[in-house]
Amino acid sequence: MSAEEKGKITLVYGTGNAAKLEIMKRYLAGFEKIRLVGFKELDCEGKEPEECGNDPMENARQKALAYYRVCGLPVF
Repeated sequence: MSAEEKGKITLVYGTGNAAKLEIMKRYLAGFEKIRLVGFKELDCEGKEPEECGNDPMENARQKALAYYRVCGLPVF
């Protein structure tokens, strides 16, 4: 971890979509204490979870929990 990243909270953005990740990174750029990363940027072993929920919120919840179980970091 670089000196710049120390003291920051790392949040995982639960999407495999690179465009969505870049948009969210731009939105949060002004928050100096937040380091936003995509799951694929981490050294965690795991694959993109299947979306098998009944609605988008359930899919998001399932993905966030799956990512958290693998990497141990907060996910949204």
